[in-house]
Amino acid sequence: MKFIGHAGEMAQGAEPVIIINEQPAELIAEAQKLFACIGKVLVGKADIVRRVNTIAAEAVLYAAVQIEEKLAVLGLNNDEAVKSALEQVAAGTLKAYANGDLGPFARELVQAVRCNLKR
Repeated sequence: MKFIGHAGEMAQGAEPVIIINEQPAELIAEAQKLFACIGKVLVGKADIVRRVNTIAAEAVLYAAVQIEEKLAVLGLNNDEAVKSALEQVAAGTLKAYANGDLGPFARELVQAVRCNLKR
């Protein structure tokens, strides 16, 4: 079994998704009971978890570096302001997206991003 999650977020109460390998089948029910109190338990190929975590981490770090660079172009090099943009605006927007709780402005941005990705 492997976790789709972030240790820091889990330490603050976030529940990860836990993928239990399909084999050996006789251990699935026991593993589900054991880990149900930690997070959502799925049965599948646990080897995919590393790819899922890598894709998510790589994409968000790419975005973080882009934010830093774009703020620097604007002349904003203050560490606290950059940290706030990343920690509050970017992370908060990402969580709102994950929870389906974006406001109208952010939903418009999502549509624009999707259009750009299709090109």
